[in-house]
Amino acid sequence: MRRGIPLILGIVLSYAAVAEPEFLPDELASPLAGEACAYMGDLCESFLAECSSSPSPNVCLAGIYFKMRVAEERCGKSRATSCFDEQRHFARKWMHELNIPNIGNPKREKAFEACEIASQYVVQSDSLKLLESSLGNLMGVSGSLYTDYKLFYQCFKKQLE
Repeated sequence: MRRGIPLILGIVLSYAAVAEPEFLPDELASPLAGEACAYMGDLCESFLAECSSSPSPNVCLAGIYFKMRVAEERCGKSRATSCFDEQRHFARKWMHELNIPNIGNPKREKAFEACEIASQYVVQSDSLKLLESSLGNLMGVSGSLYTDYKLFYQCFKKQLE
């Protein structure tokens, strides 16, 4: 169960229409969604629209916020947007090029095992640790929720060869 949750979170953040597990209490994520919109400013409207088809739109928005904040931590304020966009790009690329086409391929499971832990990013700031913990509590998981999808894509591709 633990193994799939960060990947599910990553996918949810890249594709808001992907259903989250039914146990997510979306109403509990409302304060995080408000914090997310305050941080995002004008971008909030577009992400609200993206998350509107999600069964848990507040969790979706809070997850996007988390990924934006991690991008800022990893790449700095000046590169945060490009870093965030690159992560979304590689999440989609992984999904469409490596994950979906290889359903049923035994190498796919081995790729998950080999690449998941290696591509996790451990947040550094206390505020991000608290945000990650809050999201994890909503999802019923603990530990790192951020996958570096560029690393994950590269590792997964290598494992499938």
